[in-house]
Amino acid sequence: ISIKQEEKELQQTPPPFPTAKRRHRVHITTQVKPLTTAQRETIQKMVGDNFLNPIKQYLLHHDKISEQNLRSVMRQLKKLANGEGIRYESPRYGWPEGKYFRKGLKISPSDDIAALMAEAESCENKWGRDRGNGWLLSHPLKKLFNFQQFICEKHGDLSTC
Repeated sequence: ISIKQEEKELQQTPPPFPTAKRRHRVHITTQVKPLTTAQRETIQKMVGDNFLNPIKQYLLHHDKISEQNLRSVMRQLKKLANGEGIRYESPRYGWPEGKYFRKGLKISPSDDIAALMAEAESCENKWGRDRGNGWLLSHPLKKLFNFQQFICEKHGDLSTC
């Protein structure tokens, strides 16, 4: 085979992975069992009232995310942890005035994160999807879910999380 024929065949062969044009949303199943009261209490004991520093350490040392990813995720998690809620502020695509995800309700790793993810998706369906490809709610909630599962795996008595 000549080099030109080989190049032509390579161009016609589809790549073994999705190209940038094919976007896939990764969904965490909402079929995850909710935490038991004992599991919630153990998670609360492990991370305390302020989970932001423990999750930051987890993201840096276990999840090994980039500094920019860390800043973006932590910015949203701080709002959720403080009960500020999250509003999509885009001038062009933003949510209607006064529409927030979980405003006035503090979120922690002992909450039902899978249910929160479903609620976030519902908010996007009602008020407008996140044109930032998940940085508004999806990524931060997935990182919180992963942190919750990490705590569960780390402690054998929580293996049913």
